Amino acid sequence: LELMIEKMRYYQNYIFVSYNVMCHWRDLLKLDNSQIKYIPNCINESRAKEVKKIEKSLIQSHLNFNNEKFNVICVASIQKRKGQDLIFSSIKKIINQMPDIHFHIVGKEKKPESEEMIAKIPQSYIKYFTFHGPKKNAMEYIRASDAMILPSRSEAFPRVTLESIAVGTPVIISDVDGNTEQIIHNKTGKIFSNEDSDQMINCIKGLYDSEELRAQFSVEAFSYYLSNFTREKHINNFKAFFKI
Repeated sequence: LELMIEKMRYYQNYIFVSYNVMCHWRDLLKLDNSQIKYIPNCINESRAKEVKKIEKSLIQSHLNFNNEKFNVICVASIQKRKGQDLIFSSIKKIINQMPDIHFHIVGKEKKPESEEMIAKIPQSYIKYFTFHGPKKNAMEYIRASDAMILPSRSEAFPRVTLESIAVGTPVIISDVDGNTEQIIHNKTGKIFSNEDSDQMINCIKGLYDSEELRAQFSVEAFSYYLSNFTREKHINNFKAFFKI
């Protein structure tokens, strides 16, 4: 940390994608507010609009999703920081409460770390997972799912959450930095305490049990997105920063 503080002092102005992270660095470096700017990430909105127009059942059929299952997707490289092992090690508990659930893992493996994580899945429970690998059309996989989960141990401002919101898929996330800036718990999605598997399971169960709640989150989250995270706002933030 001391080394990073020394290196960060080199700069005169700073752009942060996470408001929470910005506040941490402002205090560490004793920065003036005029030196810092919060500009959260944005997504490919035109692609998201195209994907959202496609009927979910059609995408499920195209991607070979079983529409009789409750499909949950996690889009992230398979590594400890992204927290998929929290799902892997909890799968027995999850299936006891939600027997019709199926997890879709989209993202590249980071070996040997990913192999150690996947090994936490008991062999008899591996059937509840499909590992798709990295996908350029990840938004289609998100659209085909009933929920998106991101159990990360740390994040800046993940775009996959915004992509999920933009295509109408409700979100479950851990309460780390940029994650909590994108979701209001029990209003636009579900948030659980970092590393708390029981809370995570409860959040999944809440969406598993209620199609009405999933639909509500989909609408409320998109409204929140339009107010805070659009591409237009992203561009205008940069224009203001550079005084264009």
